[in-house]
Amino acid sequence: MTKDKKKNDRFRLLSNCWFMLRIAFSVNKMLFFVKLPLIILTTFYPFLSAYFFKNILNEITTSGDWNRVLWNVIVMASVILFAELLIGLFSLADNKLTEKTVHLMKLTLGTAIMKIPYAELEKPEIRDLIALAQNGNTFLQIINNVTLLVSGVVKTVGLFSLIVTVQPFILMVVILIFILQIVVEKRNQPLWTKWRSLLAPIRRKGDYYAGTMKDLAFGKEIRVNNLQEYIKDKYENQEMDEYIPTNMKRLRNIQNRYFPSNFSVMLQEGIAYLFLAYEVVFRNMLIGDFTFYLSIVSGFSEGIRAVKGSYWLLGRNGAFANEFRYCIELSGQEHGDGSGQAVIEKGDITIEFINVSFKYPNTERMILKNISFTLLPGETLSIVGLNGAGKTTLVKLLCRLYEPTSGEIRINHVPIKDIKFCEYAKLIGAVFQDFKLFSFSVRENIVMENTENMDRLRRCIDKSGLKSKVASLPQGLDTMVYKEFDENGIEFSGGENQKLAIARALYKDAALIILDEPTAALDPIAEYEIYRRFQELTEGKLAIYISHRLSSTRFTDKIAVLSDGRLAEYGKHAELMEIDNGIYKSMFEMQAHNYIA
Repeated sequence: MTKDKKKNDRFRLLSNCWFMLRIAFSVNKMLFFVKLPLIILTTFYPFLSAYFFKNILNEITTSGDWNRVLWNVIVMASVILFAELLIGLFSLADNKLTEKTVHLMKLTLGTAIMKIPYAELEKPEIRDLIALAQNGNTFLQIINNVTLLVSGVVKTVGLFSLIVTVQPFILMVVILIFILQIVVEKRNQPLWTKWRSLLAPIRRKGDYYAGTMKDLAFGKEIRVNNLQEYIKDKYENQEMDEYIPTNMKRLRNIQNRYFPSNFSVMLQEGIAYLFLAYEVVFRNMLIGDFTFYLSIVSGFSEGIRAVKGSYWLLGRNGAFANEFRYCIELSGQEHGDGSGQAVIEKGDITIEFINVSFKYPNTERMILKNISFTLLPGETLSIVGLNGAGKTTLVKLLCRLYEPTSGEIRINHVPIKDIKFCEYAKLIGAVFQDFKLFSFSVRENIVMENTENMDRLRRCIDKSGLKSKVASLPQGLDTMVYKEFDENGIEFSGGENQKLAIARALYKDAALIILDEPTAALDPIAEYEIYRRFQELTEGKLAIYISHRLSSTRFTDKIAVLSDGRLAEYGKHAELMEIDNGIYKSMFEMQAHNYIA
Protein backbone atom coordinates (compact mmCIF):
# COMPACT_ATOMS: atom_id res chain seq x y z
CA MET A 1 0.00 0.00 0.00
CA THR A 2 1.49 3.37 -1.01
CA LYS A 3 1.95 6.27 1.40
CA ASP A 4 -0.70 8.35 -0.38
CA LYS A 5 -3.11 5.41 -0.34
CA LYS A 6 -2.65 5.02 3.44
CA LYS A 7 -3.28 8.73 3.95
CA ASN A 8 -6.40 8.56 1.81
CA ASP A 9 -7.65 5.52 3.71
CA ARG A 10 -6.99 7.26 7.02
CA PHE A 11 -8.80 10.35 5.82
CA ARG A 12 -11.74 8.21 4.68
CA LEU A 13 -11.99 6.52 8.09
CA LEU A 14 -11.98 9.81 9.97
CA SER A 15 -14.39 11.35 7.47
CA ASN A 16 -16.80 8.48 8.24
CA CYS A 17 -16.83 9.59 11.88
CA TRP A 18 -17.37 13.20 10.82
CA PHE A 19 -20.21 12.00 8.58
CA MET A 20 -21.94 10.27 11.52
CA LEU A 21 -21.46 13.32 13.74
CA ARG A 22 -23.06 15.52 11.08
CA ILE A 23 -26.03 13.15 10.92
CA ALA A 24 -26.24 13.17 14.73
CA PHE A 25 -26.09 16.98 14.82
CA SER A 26 -28.88 17.18 12.25
CA VAL A 27 -31.17 14.91 14.27
CA ASN A 28 -30.42 16.33 17.74
CA LYS A 29 -28.39 19.55 18.05
CA MET A 30 -28.94 19.89 21.82
CA LEU A 31 -26.64 16.92 22.53
CA PHE A 32 -23.60 18.90 21.40
CA PHE A 33 -24.50 22.00 23.40
CA VAL A 34 -24.60 19.81 26.52
CA LYS A 35 -21.46 17.82 25.66
CA LEU A 36 -19.07 20.78 25.44
CA PRO A 37 -19.53 22.22 28.97
CA LEU A 38 -19.61 18.68 30.36
CA ILE A 39 -16.23 17.96 28.72
CA ILE A 40 -14.70 21.10 30.23
CA LEU A 41 -16.10 20.36 33.70
CA THR A 42 -15.04 16.71 33.79
CA THR A 43 -11.59 17.54 32.37
CA PHE A 44 -10.56 20.01 35.05
CA TYR A 45 -12.62 18.71 37.98
CA PRO A 46 -9.86 16.29 39.21
CA PHE A 47 -7.33 19.14 39.36
CA LEU A 48 -9.59 21.28 41.55
CA SER A 49 -9.40 18.78 44.39
CA ALA A 50 -5.67 18.19 43.70
CA TYR A 51 -4.99 21.94 43.94
CA PHE A 52 -6.85 22.31 47.26
CA PHE A 53 -5.20 19.18 48.69
CA LYS A 54 -1.82 20.66 47.78
CA ASN A 55 -2.58 23.83 49.72
CA ILE A 56 -4.00 21.95 52.68
CA LEU A 57 -1.04 19.55 52.96
CA ASN A 58 1.46 22.36 52.56
CA GLU A 59 -0.24 24.38 55.31
CA ILE A 60 -0.23 21.38 57.64
CA THR A 61 3.44 20.47 57.01
CA THR A 62 4.83 24.04 57.05
CA SER A 63 2.90 26.76 58.91
CA GLY A 64 0.47 24.66 60.93
CA ASP A 65 -2.07 27.47 60.67
CA TRP A 66 -5.29 25.53 61.26
CA ASN A 67 -7.49 28.54 60.50
CA ARG A 68 -6.05 28.68 56.99
CA VAL A 69 -6.36 24.88 56.73
CA LEU A 70 -10.03 25.10 57.75
CA TRP A 71 -10.65 27.93 55.28
CA ASN A 72 -9.08 25.87 52.45
CA VAL A 73 -11.24 22.89 53.41
CA ILE A 74 -14.43 25.01 53.34
CA VAL A 75 -13.55 26.58 49.98
CA MET A 76 -12.58 23.18 48.54
CA ALA A 77 -15.83 21.57 49.72
CA SER A 78 -17.92 24.45 48.31
CA VAL A 79 -16.20 24.48 44.91
CA ILE A 80 -16.22 20.69 44.57
CA LEU A 81 -19.87 20.48 45.63
CA PHE A 82 -20.85 23.11 43.06
CA ALA A 83 -18.77 21.39 40.36
CA GLU A 84 -20.30 17.99 41.15
CA LEU A 85 -23.78 19.52 41.04
CA LEU A 86 -23.11 20.97 37.58
CA ILE A 87 -21.55 17.72 36.36
CA GLY A 88 -24.54 15.77 37.68
CA LEU A 89 -27.05 18.04 35.93
CA PHE A 90 -25.16 18.04 32.64
CA SER A 91 -24.58 14.24 32.85
CA LEU A 92 -28.30 13.63 33.36
CA ALA A 93 -29.13 15.77 30.32
CA ASP A 94 -26.31 14.11 28.37
CA ASN A 95 -27.61 10.59 29.09
CA LYS A 96 -31.13 11.48 28.00
CA LEU A 97 -30.01 13.29 24.87
CA THR A 98 -27.54 10.52 23.94
CA GLU A 99 -30.26 7.86 24.26
CA LYS A 100 -32.59 9.96 22.13
CA THR A 101 -29.86 10.55 19.54
CA VAL A 102 -29.05 6.82 19.29
CA HIS A 103 -32.75 6.16 18.71
CA LEU A 104 -32.89 8.84 16.01
CA MET A 105 -29.72 7.50 14.37
CA LYS A 106 -31.22 4.00 14.26
CA LEU A 107 -34.40 5.50 12.81
CA THR A 108 -32.32 7.30 10.18
CA LEU A 109 -30.53 4.06 9.30
CA GLY A 110 -33.77 2.04 9.16
CA THR A 111 -35.36 4.62 6.87
CA ALA A 112 -32.27 4.55 4.67
CA ILE A 113 -32.27 0.74 4.43
CA MET A 114 -35.89 0.80 3.27
CA LYS A 115 -34.83 3.14 0.45
CA ILE A 116 -31.86 1.07 -0.75
CA PRO A 117 -32.54 -0.30 -4.25
CA TYR A 118 -33.95 -3.82 -3.99
CA ALA A 119 -31.30 -5.21 -6.34
CA GLU A 120 -28.63 -4.17 -3.83
CA LEU A 121 -30.47 -5.78 -0.90
CA GLU A 122 -30.26 -9.22 -2.52
CA LYS A 123 -26.44 -9.14 -2.46
CA PRO A 124 -24.98 -11.09 0.52
CA GLU A 125 -22.21 -8.51 0.98
CA ILE A 126 -24.80 -5.74 1.32
CA ARG A 127 -26.70 -7.77 3.92
CA ASP A 128 -23.40 -8.15 5.82
CA LEU A 129 -22.92 -4.39 5.70
CA ILE A 130 -26.45 -3.78 6.94
CA ALA A 131 -25.97 -6.22 9.82
CA LEU A 132 -22.79 -4.35 10.84
CA ALA A 133 -24.35 -0.91 10.35
CA GLN A 134 -27.16 -1.73 12.77
CA ASN A 135 -24.74 -1.82 15.71
CA GLY A 136 -25.85 1.25 17.67
CA ASN A 137 -22.69 1.02 19.81
CA THR A 138 -20.64 2.38 16.92
CA PHE A 139 -22.25 5.79 17.24
CA LEU A 140 -21.84 5.76 21.02
CA GLN A 141 -18.18 4.85 20.60
CA ILE A 142 -17.66 7.72 18.18
CA ILE A 143 -19.31 10.17 20.60
CA ASN A 144 -17.22 8.82 23.49
CA ASN A 145 -13.99 8.96 21.52
CA VAL A 146 -14.67 12.47 20.24
CA THR A 147 -15.32 13.44 23.86
CA LEU A 148 -12.01 11.84 24.89
CA LEU A 149 -10.19 13.57 22.03
CA VAL A 150 -11.51 17.04 22.88
CA SER A 151 -10.97 16.43 26.60
CA GLY A 152 -7.43 15.18 25.94
CA VAL A 153 -6.55 18.20 23.82
CA VAL A 154 -7.95 20.61 26.42
CA LYS A 155 -6.17 18.78 29.26
CA THR A 156 -2.84 18.50 27.41
CA VAL A 157 -2.77 22.17 26.39
CA GLY A 158 -3.83 23.28 29.87
CA LEU A 159 -1.20 21.21 31.70
CA PHE A 160 1.69 21.60 29.24
CA SER A 161 2.90 24.90 30.68
CA LEU A 162 2.68 23.58 34.23
CA ILE A 163 4.65 20.41 33.59
CA VAL A 164 7.38 22.36 31.77
CA THR A 165 7.90 24.43 34.94
CA VAL A 166 8.07 21.27 37.08
CA GLN A 167 10.58 19.17 35.13
CA PRO A 168 11.23 19.13 31.38
CA PHE A 169 12.82 15.71 31.87
CA ILE A 170 9.44 14.12 32.67
CA LEU A 171 7.93 15.88 29.68
CA MET A 172 10.62 14.37 27.44
CA VAL A 173 9.95 10.85 28.81
CA VAL A 174 6.21 11.23 28.25
CA ILE A 175 6.70 12.46 24.67
CA LEU A 176 9.16 9.66 23.78
CA ILE A 177 6.80 6.99 25.05
CA PHE A 178 3.93 8.74 23.27
CA ILE A 179 5.87 8.47 19.98
CA LEU A 180 6.45 4.76 20.64
CA GLN A 181 2.72 4.25 21.19
CA ILE A 182 1.89 6.07 17.94
CA VAL A 183 4.24 3.79 16.00
CA VAL A 184 2.66 0.68 17.55
CA GLU A 185 -0.89 1.96 16.94
CA LYS A 186 -0.17 2.91 13.33
CA ARG A 187 1.26 -0.54 12.65
CA ASN A 188 -1.71 -2.28 14.28
CA GLN A 189 -4.57 -0.17 12.93
CA PRO A 190 -5.31 -2.40 9.89
CA LEU A 191 -5.91 -5.34 12.26
CA TRP A 192 -9.32 -4.00 13.30
CA THR A 193 -10.65 -3.68 9.77
CA LYS A 194 -9.19 -7.06 8.81
CA TRP A 195 -10.77 -8.96 11.70
CA ARG A 196 -14.10 -7.14 11.42
CA SER A 197 -14.50 -8.14 7.78
CA LEU A 198 -13.52 -11.74 8.60
CA LEU A 199 -16.02 -11.99 11.46
CA ALA A 200 -18.98 -10.30 9.70
CA PRO A 201 -20.24 -13.29 7.62
CA ILE A 202 -19.50 -15.69 10.50
CA ARG A 203 -21.48 -13.56 12.94
CA ARG A 204 -24.36 -13.15 10.47
CA LYS A 205 -24.63 -16.94 10.09
CA GLY A 206 -24.72 -17.37 13.87
CA ASP A 207 -27.37 -14.67 14.18
CA TYR A 208 -29.44 -16.48 11.55
CA TYR A 209 -29.34 -19.77 13.46
CA ALA A 210 -30.15 -18.01 16.74
CA GLY A 211 -32.99 -16.09 15.08
CA THR A 212 -34.41 -19.28 13.54
CA MET A 213 -34.80 -20.81 17.00
CA LYS A 214 -36.93 -17.83 18.10
CA ASP A 215 -38.76 -17.02 14.85
CA LEU A 216 -42.45 -17.95 14.94
CA ALA A 217 -42.40 -18.44 11.16
CA PHE A 218 -40.26 -21.58 11.70
CA GLY A 219 -42.21 -22.79 14.73
CA LYS A 220 -44.39 -25.38 12.96
CA GLU A 221 -41.55 -26.76 10.82
CA ILE A 222 -39.28 -27.17 13.85
CA ARG A 223 -41.89 -28.99 15.93
CA VAL A 224 -43.41 -31.21 13.27
CA ASN A 225 -40.00 -32.32 12.01
CA ASN A 226 -38.34 -32.51 15.45
CA LEU A 227 -35.66 -30.05 14.41
CA GLN A 228 -34.91 -28.71 17.88
CA GLU A 229 -31.67 -30.64 18.39
CA TYR A 230 -30.67 -30.31 14.73
CA ILE A 231 -30.89 -26.49 14.73
CA LYS A 232 -29.37 -26.23 18.21
CA ASP A 233 -26.41 -28.30 16.97
CA LYS A 234 -26.14 -26.10 13.88
CA TYR A 235 -25.88 -23.00 16.06
CA GLU A 236 -23.57 -24.60 18.61
CA ASN A 237 -21.24 -26.02 15.94
CA GLN A 238 -21.12 -22.69 14.16
CA GLU A 239 -20.20 -20.91 17.39
CA MET A 240 -17.66 -23.51 18.55
CA ASP A 241 -16.10 -24.31 15.18
CA GLU A 242 -16.18 -20.91 13.48
CA TYR A 243 -16.94 -17.87 15.62
CA ILE A 244 -15.16 -18.61 18.91
CA PRO A 245 -11.88 -19.90 17.34
CA THR A 246 -11.76 -16.96 14.93
CA ASN A 247 -12.52 -14.45 17.67
CA MET A 248 -9.87 -15.98 19.97
CA LYS A 249 -7.30 -15.67 17.18
CA ARG A 250 -8.31 -12.04 16.82
CA LEU A 251 -7.91 -11.33 20.53
CA ARG A 252 -4.51 -13.08 20.74
CA ASN A 253 -3.29 -11.31 17.62
CA ILE A 254 -4.30 -7.88 18.94
CA GLN A 255 -3.03 -8.53 22.48
CA ASN A 256 0.42 -9.62 21.27
CA ARG A 257 0.77 -6.67 18.92
CA TYR A 258 -0.14 -4.15 21.66
CA PHE A 259 2.18 -5.51 24.38
CA PRO A 260 5.02 -2.96 23.75
CA SER A 261 2.57 -0.06 23.98
CA ASN A 262 0.97 -1.35 27.21
CA PHE A 263 4.38 -1.96 28.81
CA SER A 264 5.57 1.55 27.90
CA VAL A 265 2.67 3.08 29.86
CA MET A 266 3.74 1.28 33.05
CA LEU A 267 7.35 2.32 32.43
CA GLN A 268 6.36 5.96 32.03
CA GLU A 269 4.38 6.04 35.29
CA GLY A 270 7.22 4.32 37.14
CA ILE A 271 9.76 6.93 35.98
CA ALA A 272 7.44 9.79 37.01
CA TYR A 273 6.95 8.33 40.50
CA LEU A 274 10.69 7.75 41.00
CA PHE A 275 11.66 11.22 39.80
CA LEU A 276 9.16 13.07 42.01
CA ALA A 277 10.10 10.87 44.99
CA TYR A 278 13.73 11.90 44.38
CA GLU A 279 12.63 15.56 44.46
CA VAL A 280 10.93 15.06 47.84
CA VAL A 281 13.82 13.17 49.46
CA PHE A 282 16.82 15.08 48.10
CA ARG A 283 15.48 18.50 47.05
CA ASN A 284 12.95 19.24 49.78
CA MET A 285 9.82 19.25 47.61
CA LEU A 286 6.77 19.74 49.83
CA ILE A 287 4.36 16.82 50.20
CA GLY A 288 1.49 18.94 48.91
CA ASP A 289 3.51 19.93 45.84
CA PHE A 290 4.47 16.25 45.35
CA THR A 291 0.83 15.14 45.22
CA PHE A 292 -0.16 18.08 43.00
CA TYR A 293 2.70 17.67 40.53
CA LEU A 294 2.16 13.93 40.46
CA SER A 295 -1.48 14.52 39.50
CA ILE A 296 -0.35 17.03 36.84
CA VAL A 297 2.16 14.58 35.34
CA SER A 298 -0.43 11.80 35.46
CA GLY A 299 -3.07 14.10 33.98
CA PHE A 300 -0.74 15.28 31.21
CA SER A 301 0.18 11.71 30.40
CA GLU A 302 -3.49 10.72 30.39
CA GLY A 303 -4.28 13.69 28.16
CA ILE A 304 -1.67 12.66 25.60
CA ARG A 305 -2.83 9.05 25.74
CA ALA A 306 -6.43 10.22 25.34
CA VAL A 307 -5.52 12.27 22.28
CA LYS A 308 -3.55 9.41 20.79
CA GLY A 309 -5.98 6.68 21.78
CA SER A 310 -9.13 8.49 20.75
CA TYR A 311 -7.56 9.55 17.46
CA TRP A 312 -6.73 5.97 16.56
CA LEU A 313 -9.99 4.66 17.96
CA LEU A 314 -11.84 7.16 15.79
CA GLY A 315 -10.02 5.66 12.83
CA ARG A 316 -11.19 2.24 13.98
CA ASN A 317 -14.70 3.58 14.55
CA GLY A 318 -14.48 5.04 11.06
CA ALA A 319 -14.00 1.54 9.68
CA PHE A 320 -17.06 0.43 11.65
CA ALA A 321 -19.03 3.54 10.65
CA ASN A 322 -18.24 2.87 7.00
CA GLU A 323 -21.21 0.49 6.79
CA PHE A 324 -23.57 3.09 8.26
CA ARG A 325 -22.34 5.71 5.80
CA TYR A 326 -22.55 3.27 2.89
CA CYS A 327 -26.19 2.47 3.69
CA ILE A 328 -27.09 6.17 3.94
CA GLU A 329 -25.34 6.99 0.68
CA LEU A 330 -26.74 3.93 -1.09
CA SER A 331 -30.26 4.91 -0.07
CA GLY A 332 -29.79 8.20 -1.86
CA GLN A 333 -29.31 6.51 -5.23
CA GLU A 334 -32.29 6.90 -7.52
CA HIS A 335 -33.51 3.75 -9.26
CA GLY A 336 -32.15 3.96 -12.77
CA ASP A 337 -29.86 6.48 -14.39
CA GLY A 338 -32.42 8.90 -15.73
CA SER A 339 -33.18 12.42 -14.67
CA GLY A 340 -36.16 11.36 -12.61
CA GLN A 341 -38.04 14.45 -13.75
CA ALA A 342 -40.63 12.85 -16.04
CA VAL A 343 -44.24 12.97 -14.83
CA ILE A 344 -47.01 10.49 -15.62
CA GLU A 345 -50.48 11.87 -15.16
CA LYS A 346 -52.98 9.69 -13.33
CA GLY A 347 -55.30 7.92 -15.76
CA ASP A 348 -54.98 5.45 -18.60
CA ILE A 349 -51.51 4.11 -19.28
CA THR A 350 -49.75 2.17 -22.01
CA ILE A 351 -46.83 -0.15 -21.29
CA GLU A 352 -44.13 -1.03 -23.81
CA PHE A 353 -41.34 -3.58 -23.46
CA ILE A 354 -38.75 -2.83 -26.11
CA ASN A 355 -36.06 -5.52 -26.61
CA VAL A 356 -35.73 -6.04 -22.85
CA SER A 357 -33.02 -8.45 -21.73
CA PHE A 358 -31.85 -9.14 -18.21
CA LYS A 359 -29.32 -11.13 -16.24
CA TYR A 360 -28.82 -10.99 -12.49
CA PRO A 361 -25.66 -9.26 -11.17
CA ASN A 362 -22.50 -11.39 -11.13
CA THR A 363 -24.08 -14.04 -13.39
CA GLU A 364 -23.80 -14.75 -17.09
CA ARG A 365 -27.12 -16.49 -17.86
CA MET A 366 -29.68 -14.24 -19.49
CA ILE A 367 -33.02 -14.68 -17.72
CA LEU A 368 -34.93 -12.60 -20.27
CA LYS A 369 -33.93 -12.19 -23.91
CA ASN A 370 -35.19 -9.42 -26.17
CA ILE A 371 -38.72 -9.24 -24.78
CA SER A 372 -41.00 -6.89 -26.72
CA PHE A 373 -44.76 -6.31 -26.40
CA THR A 374 -47.24 -3.50 -25.85
CA LEU A 375 -50.20 -3.27 -23.48
CA LEU A 376 -52.84 -0.68 -24.28
CA PRO A 377 -55.03 1.12 -21.68
CA GLY A 378 -57.46 -1.21 -19.93
CA GLU A 379 -55.96 -4.42 -21.35
CA THR A 380 -55.26 -7.42 -19.17
CA LEU A 381 -52.35 -9.80 -19.70
CA SER A 382 -51.62 -13.31 -18.44
CA ILE A 383 -47.96 -14.33 -18.32
CA VAL A 384 -47.46 -18.10 -18.37
CA GLY A 385 -44.56 -20.49 -18.72
CA LEU A 386 -42.70 -23.26 -16.95
CA ASN A 387 -40.80 -22.61 -13.71
CA GLY A 388 -37.69 -20.57 -14.40
CA ALA A 389 -39.05 -19.13 -17.63
CA GLY A 390 -38.63 -15.56 -16.31
CA LYS A 391 -42.20 -14.62 -15.35
CA THR A 392 -41.49 -13.18 -11.91
CA THR A 393 -38.29 -11.56 -13.15
CA LEU A 394 -40.30 -9.70 -15.78
CA VAL A 395 -42.57 -8.38 -13.03
CA LYS A 396 -39.54 -7.30 -10.95
CA LEU A 397 -38.29 -5.29 -13.91
CA LEU A 398 -41.68 -3.67 -14.40
CA CYS A 399 -41.75 -2.78 -10.68
CA ARG A 400 -38.21 -1.39 -11.05
CA LEU A 401 -36.82 -3.66 -8.38
CA TYR A 402 -34.17 -4.29 -11.04
CA GLU A 403 -33.11 -2.37 -14.12
CA PRO A 404 -32.94 -4.12 -17.53
CA THR A 405 -29.49 -5.23 -18.65
CA SER A 406 -30.43 -3.92 -22.07
CA GLY A 407 -33.55 -2.61 -23.75
CA GLU A 408 -36.15 -0.31 -22.29
CA ILE A 409 -39.53 -0.31 -20.56
CA ARG A 410 -41.82 2.64 -21.21
CA ILE A 411 -45.07 3.96 -19.78
CA ASN A 412 -46.99 6.30 -22.05
CA HIS A 413 -43.86 6.36 -24.24
CA VAL A 414 -41.73 7.64 -21.31
CA PRO A 415 -38.77 5.44 -20.20
CA ILE A 416 -39.62 4.36 -16.66
CA LYS A 417 -36.05 5.05 -15.51
CA ASP A 418 -36.77 8.75 -16.17
CA ILE A 419 -39.62 8.80 -13.63
CA LYS A 420 -38.82 9.48 -10.00
CA PHE A 421 -39.18 6.14 -8.24
CA CYS A 422 -41.47 7.34 -5.43
CA GLU A 423 -43.84 8.70 -8.09
CA TYR A 424 -43.52 5.61 -10.25
CA ALA A 425 -44.40 3.35 -7.31
CA LYS A 426 -47.75 5.12 -7.01
CA LEU A 427 -48.71 3.70 -10.42
CA ILE A 428 -48.41 0.07 -9.28
CA GLY A 429 -50.60 -2.09 -7.05
CA ALA A 430 -48.92 -5.49 -6.71
CA VAL A 431 -49.47 -8.83 -5.01
CA PHE A 432 -46.16 -10.67 -5.15
CA GLN A 433 -45.79 -14.42 -5.03
CA ASP A 434 -43.96 -14.09 -1.69
CA PHE A 435 -46.09 -11.22 -0.35
CA LYS A 436 -45.80 -10.27 3.31
CA LEU A 437 -48.37 -9.18 5.86
CA PHE A 438 -47.40 -7.05 8.83
CA SER A 439 -48.13 -7.43 12.53
CA PHE A 440 -50.56 -4.53 12.22
CA SER A 441 -54.34 -4.44 12.32
CA VAL A 442 -56.39 -5.72 9.36
CA ARG A 443 -57.24 -2.11 8.54
CA GLU A 444 -53.58 -1.01 8.54
CA ASN A 445 -52.52 -4.00 6.43
CA ILE A 446 -54.90 -2.86 3.70
CA VAL A 447 -54.70 0.93 3.90
CA MET A 448 -50.96 1.29 4.69
CA GLU A 449 -51.44 5.04 5.17
CA ASN A 450 -52.20 7.37 8.07
CA THR A 451 -55.57 8.34 6.58
CA GLU A 452 -58.21 6.10 5.05
CA ASN A 453 -61.10 6.20 2.62
CA MET A 454 -63.71 4.06 4.35
CA ASP A 455 -65.90 3.57 1.27
CA ARG A 456 -62.94 2.41 -0.79
CA LEU A 457 -61.78 0.15 2.05
CA ARG A 458 -65.17 -1.58 2.23
CA ARG A 459 -65.29 -2.04 -1.56
CA CYS A 460 -61.83 -3.61 -1.64
CA ILE A 461 -62.65 -5.99 1.22
CA ASP A 462 -65.81 -7.02 -0.60
CA LYS A 463 -64.08 -7.50 -3.97
CA SER A 464 -61.28 -9.57 -2.48
CA GLY A 465 -63.78 -11.93 -0.83
CA LEU A 466 -62.91 -10.99 2.77
CA LYS A 467 -66.21 -9.34 3.74
CA SER A 468 -67.69 -12.22 5.72
CA LYS A 469 -64.38 -13.03 7.40
CA VAL A 470 -63.80 -9.45 8.56
CA ALA A 471 -67.38 -9.26 9.82
CA SER A 472 -66.76 -12.34 11.98
CA LEU A 473 -63.65 -10.95 13.65
CA PRO A 474 -64.05 -9.86 17.31
CA GLN A 475 -62.65 -6.39 16.65
CA GLY A 476 -63.47 -6.19 12.98
CA LEU A 477 -60.98 -4.16 10.99
CA ASP A 478 -59.05 -3.35 14.15
CA THR A 479 -58.22 -7.01 14.82
CA MET A 480 -54.45 -7.53 14.86
CA VAL A 481 -52.90 -9.82 12.26
CA TYR A 482 -50.70 -12.44 13.99
CA LYS A 483 -50.15 -12.76 17.75
CA GLU A 484 -46.83 -10.92 17.80
CA PHE A 485 -48.16 -8.05 19.93
CA ASP A 486 -51.69 -9.20 20.78
CA GLU A 487 -52.67 -12.64 22.06
CA ASN A 488 -56.09 -12.10 20.48
CA GLY A 489 -54.55 -11.49 17.07
CA ILE A 490 -55.84 -13.48 14.11
CA GLU A 491 -53.87 -16.16 12.28
CA PHE A 492 -55.43 -16.13 8.81
CA SER A 493 -55.32 -19.16 6.56
CA GLY A 494 -53.06 -19.03 3.50
CA GLY A 495 -55.99 -18.20 1.24
CA GLU A 496 -57.24 -15.46 3.58
CA ASN A 497 -53.77 -13.96 3.73
CA GLN A 498 -53.76 -13.85 -0.06
CA LYS A 499 -57.16 -12.16 -0.15
CA LEU A 500 -55.88 -9.57 2.31
CA ALA A 501 -52.89 -8.91 0.06
CA ILE A 502 -55.24 -8.53 -2.94
CA ALA A 503 -57.39 -6.07 -0.95
CA ARG A 504 -54.24 -4.05 -0.21
CA ALA A 505 -53.29 -3.89 -3.91
CA LEU A 506 -56.84 -2.86 -4.88
CA TYR A 507 -57.04 -0.18 -2.18
CA LYS A 508 -54.00 1.54 -3.60
CA ASP A 509 -56.16 2.38 -6.63
CA ALA A 510 -53.12 2.23 -8.91
CA ALA A 511 -53.18 2.49 -12.69
CA LEU A 512 -51.41 -0.88 -13.05
CA ILE A 513 -52.42 -4.01 -11.13
CA ILE A 514 -49.90 -6.87 -10.93
CA LEU A 515 -51.02 -10.21 -9.50
CA ASP A 516 -48.24 -12.79 -9.24
CA GLU A 517 -49.82 -16.16 -8.44
CA PRO A 518 -52.68 -14.48 -6.54
CA THR A 519 -54.73 -17.66 -6.16
CA ALA A 520 -51.96 -20.13 -5.33
CA ALA A 521 -53.20 -20.59 -1.74
CA LEU A 522 -56.93 -20.41 -2.53
CA ASP A 523 -59.30 -23.33 -2.66
CA PRO A 524 -61.03 -24.02 -6.04
CA ILE A 525 -64.24 -22.23 -5.02
CA ALA A 526 -62.42 -19.10 -3.84
CA GLU A 527 -60.24 -19.25 -6.94
CA TYR A 528 -63.32 -19.40 -9.15
CA GLU A 529 -64.77 -16.37 -7.36
CA ILE A 530 -61.58 -14.39 -7.96
CA TYR A 531 -61.58 -15.35 -11.64
CA ARG A 532 -65.27 -14.68 -12.04
CA ARG A 533 -64.88 -11.19 -10.69
CA PHE A 534 -61.53 -10.53 -12.36
CA GLN A 535 -62.88 -7.81 -14.62
CA GLU A 536 -64.55 -6.17 -11.64
CA LEU A 537 -61.36 -6.43 -9.58
CA THR A 538 -59.31 -4.60 -12.19
CA GLU A 539 -62.14 -2.23 -13.15
CA GLY A 540 -60.78 -1.45 -16.57
CA LYS A 541 -57.25 -0.85 -15.26
CA LEU A 542 -54.25 -2.24 -17.03
CA ALA A 543 -53.56 -5.58 -15.31
CA ILE A 544 -50.83 -8.22 -15.49
CA TYR A 545 -51.54 -11.65 -14.13
CA ILE A 546 -49.11 -14.54 -13.52
CA SER A 547 -50.42 -18.02 -12.78
CA HIS A 548 -49.56 -21.66 -13.27
CA ARG A 549 -53.30 -22.43 -13.45
CA LEU A 550 -54.12 -21.74 -17.07
CA SER A 551 -57.84 -21.59 -16.46
CA SER A 552 -57.18 -18.00 -15.38
CA THR A 553 -55.89 -17.01 -18.80
CA ARG A 554 -59.37 -17.11 -20.34
CA PHE A 555 -60.29 -14.04 -18.29
CA THR A 556 -57.52 -11.86 -19.79
CA ASP A 557 -57.26 -10.03 -23.11
CA LYS A 558 -53.76 -11.21 -24.02
CA ILE A 559 -51.49 -14.09 -23.05
CA ALA A 560 -47.68 -13.97 -23.09
CA VAL A 561 -45.93 -17.35 -23.12
CA LEU A 562 -42.33 -17.28 -21.88
CA SER A 563 -39.94 -20.09 -22.68
CA ASP A 564 -36.23 -20.07 -21.98
CA GLY A 565 -36.39 -16.34 -21.34
CA ARG A 566 -37.96 -15.50 -24.68
CA LEU A 567 -41.45 -14.42 -25.63
CA ALA A 568 -42.33 -17.62 -27.44
CA GLU A 569 -46.05 -16.94 -28.08
CA TYR A 570 -48.32 -13.91 -27.68
CA GLY A 571 -52.02 -13.43 -28.35
CA LYS A 572 -55.54 -14.30 -27.22
CA HIS A 573 -56.49 -17.68 -25.78
CA ALA A 574 -58.30 -18.76 -28.95
CA GLU A 575 -55.37 -17.68 -31.13
CA LEU A 576 -52.80 -19.58 -29.11
CA MET A 577 -54.96 -22.72 -29.00
CA GLU A 578 -54.80 -22.86 -32.80
CA ILE A 579 -51.00 -23.08 -32.92
CA ASP A 580 -50.07 -26.66 -33.74
CA ASN A 581 -47.64 -28.07 -31.18
CA GLY A 582 -47.79 -24.71 -29.41
CA ILE A 583 -46.39 -24.36 -25.92
CA TYR A 584 -49.54 -22.77 -24.52
CA LYS A 585 -51.85 -25.30 -26.17
CA SER A 586 -49.79 -28.18 -24.82
CA MET A 587 -49.77 -26.77 -21.27
CA PHE A 588 -53.49 -25.95 -21.32
CA GLU A 589 -54.54 -29.37 -22.60
CA MET A 590 -52.30 -31.12 -20.09
CA GLN A 591 -53.90 -29.26 -17.17
CA ALA A 592 -57.38 -29.76 -18.60
CA HIS A 593 -56.69 -33.50 -18.93
CA ASN A 594 -55.67 -33.66 -15.25
CA TYR A 595 -58.95 -32.02 -14.20
CA ILE A 596 -61.00 -34.32 -16.45
CA ALA A 597 -59.13 -37.37 -15.25
